Amino acid sequence: MEKYKYYTQDLVVLLKEELEKAKENQTSPVDDFNSGIRASIYNCLNIVRQ
Repeated sequence: MEKYKYYTQDLVVLLKEELEKAKENQTSPVDDFNSGIRASIYNCLNIVRQ
């Protein structure tokens, strides 16, 4: 059970890093794409939180 705890912790860290990257690229021409990425990351984080 301990390995799942660490896996989940690592997953959250990686998702937060990707979220920051998407936020930095907000002004790029593919803003709709980055908005979709942000929405999907928020969705994943909500699932992990539940």
